[in-house]
Amino acid sequence: VDKEAPEYFALGAHRFMVAFQIIYTFDLISLGYDVVMQDVDVVWLKDLRKYENFGDPEYVDVEMSFDNRFDHAGPGNSGFIKINSNCKTKIFMETMVDHIALVVIGRSDQIQWNIFLREYKFRLLRLNILPPEKFVGGWQWSEILERKPLTRLPPREQIWFVHASWTDEHLMKIPKLKLIRAWFFNKSCKYFNASYLPKQPTQIVLPHQIFKDPVDYQWQWSQRVKELRERP
Repeated sequence: VDKEAPEYFALGAHRFMVAFQIIYTFDLISLGYDVVMQDVDVVWLKDLRKYENFGDPEYVDVEMSFDNRFDHAGPGNSGFIKINSNCKTKIFMETMVDHIALVVIGRSDQIQWNIFLREYKFRLLRLNILPPEKFVGGWQWSEILERKPLTRLPPREQIWFVHASWTDEHLMKIPKLKLIRAWFFNKSCKYFNASYLPKQPTQIVLPHQIFKDPVDYQWQWSQRVKELRERP
């Protein structure tokens, strides 16, 4: 793993980290453990251990967040995956490990997850896509000034997690999360260290361009924007 983060998504050590993630998940599934795996830019707004509407493990094998796409890399987003351990998922994860070179070469695991989940041989494996009104993906709001959001965010009280996906590079994940008050790595955090933060500022949009109910998101925007843009 390089000391500095790569400039663009999926470069650097990303491919090796997601490959190891798949291998570790396979080990746990083989041992009989149900597994929740997620990206580091997924922020829980509620305790998912208390979420009662996951699919019945008797019928649902894999659950993923929605990525708003239906091509070779969709519909599931590999940033959050819940896998129940059973005979079907053990064979599925073994197949994922057998083809781990596809992740190393292709640099992204999401394509491999979706391709194998749609594979005819796994037609009896049940995939459940989590509702985007509760599990918010990066496609639902934009941190780029010139880019209009594709949809409106649901009310905050019904959101369980937000995923800062759909960014051009890692530096944009901070303002993307700050936009919706979901960035908590600050001085209030016990392990906060300012040197861990990227130093290059990025653009953000105005609150009225994003939020359906701006009253719920009234906070010190001018001050937050100033702090972000003046970060050394």
